[in-house]
Amino acid sequence: MGSLEKRFQAFLNKNNKFKGHEIEKISDVDAESADFLARTMILATPEDYLLCFSSLILLSAKSKQASKRKNKSYSFKGLVAKAIDASIENNENFITFCPGIDRKGKPVVFVKLLGCQFCFHDVPVSPKMMWAEQLGKPQYEKQNWIRTPLQRGANQLFNYALDQENITRIYMDGSGANPKDIVFKNRRKRKKIDATLAVAGAQIGQSRQIKNNKKEIELGK
Repeated sequence: MGSLEKRFQAFLNKNNKFKGHEIEKISDVDAESADFLARTMILATPEDYLLCFSSLILLSAKSKQASKRKNKSYSFKGLVAKAIDASIENNENFITFCPGIDRKGKPVVFVKLLGCQFCFHDVPVSPKMMWAEQLGKPQYEKQNWIRTPLQRGANQLFNYALDQENITRIYMDGSGANPKDIVFKNRRKRKKIDATLAVAGAQIGQSRQIKNNKKEIELGK
């Protein structure tokens, strides 16, 4: 786990922790894949948790972009609490959480994983989270906000997490597939659909042009 944390910190430092980065556009297909992973992953290794919370960061970034365009937003707040609950149940020693308030007075949950703080607003505090805080379980750790704008690099973070070894396969849907294979399969499928739609669009455009030309001929233009 130590080597994973060192590699992850090196990745963040290489990208200056995404400070000053342009906000990346999140594709619908990756948001759908991230939503699927966050709902079905078995959290058994540090790499699993990294991929899960990276998926949740991507969904958080997508949710903000979708709301601006008044398109579909992805419901993921409960998945954050679910992942934290899993860390408490599994008594993990590499991840901690802390409910708090941000600088604007809004409720936020901090999650410290592999030396990096993940932040999520408006997450419902579960009974298990309250229990861990009250009993002073090691998964609860009082934290102050650390500025690491992960949402700005949500795509890079998601792809980095997918590339890690020791990620548990997805068994809840019966596939037993590697999460990376699932995401890449979805991307290929989306690319094929987009290509088909592009061809169809071009054909429709050509058909309309032919009809317009025919009308012009009939009108003697």
